[in-house]
Formats: sequence, C-alpha cells, structure tokens
Amino acid sequence: MGFNKLNFIKGFFKEDKSKDNLLVAATGNDLKNSVAVQFETCRYFLVVRKSSRKYEYFSNTQFEENAMREFIRQQNIKAVIAGTMDIGTFQMLNSARVDIFTGVTGRVEDAVKTYKKGRLVSYSRYYKNRR
Repeated sequence: MGFNKLNFIKGFFKEDKSKDNLLVAATGNDLKNSVAVQFETCRYFLVVRKSSRKYEYFSNTQFEENAMREFIRQQNIKAVIAGTMDIGTFQMLNSARVDIFTGVTGRVEDAVKTYKKGRLVSYSRYYKNRR
C-alpha cells in the first residue's frame, strides 16, 4: 500500500494555513475507525483540522516518503498519530518538525481527544535539540 498521488494533489488545493492540523494513520475513512498499527501501510490518512474541528481523509495506496513530506507541508501538519512507523519515516517526520505520537491504539476519535487534552507523549520532543 502507499500514498495516493491523486489524493495528494487534491489536498494541495485545500491548503490550510493554520499549523495545528493532526495527521492520523487509520484503518478506515472516519473517526470511528481504529488507529492503524503501521503508519506506512495504513488504509487511510485522516487530517483533523483543529481550527474547524473537521477532518478529511486520503487513501494510502502507494506510500512514498518524499510525497508524504510535501503532503505534511501542504496540509500544515503539526503532529502525527500512529501505532508504529519505520525509522526512516520517523526521521523524515522529525526533520519536518512534526510531533510524533506512536504506540497509540483504539479509535481515532479517542486518540484525537487524548491528544487535545495533552495526554499523549511525543517521542520527537526528545530529538528537538538535534534538529
């Protein structure tokens, strides 16, 4: 599976200027589904817009790190939530100054609520001095 370039282009035209958007790797296309175990092979990416409290979903059919880096920039992603991810993806997200929350399980909506309450631990915070 991987990142769908058509959906990436669609996202390009819906650029959000606020830097508080959340990207969640998910098993389905809405907030009732589970957080995906593996970031790179998840079925969908949900972009949760903190400013509008809405979300948008993107199919993951052909994951590619460079396309994801550009997607992160265009969508103004502040944080990523997933079960786990490869070290290369972690390094790419960390270099993009995105907070990374792994080890997350359960429904997406519960993970988003926990994130908004500040109760998720970001592993990327330990690397900020190395950026």
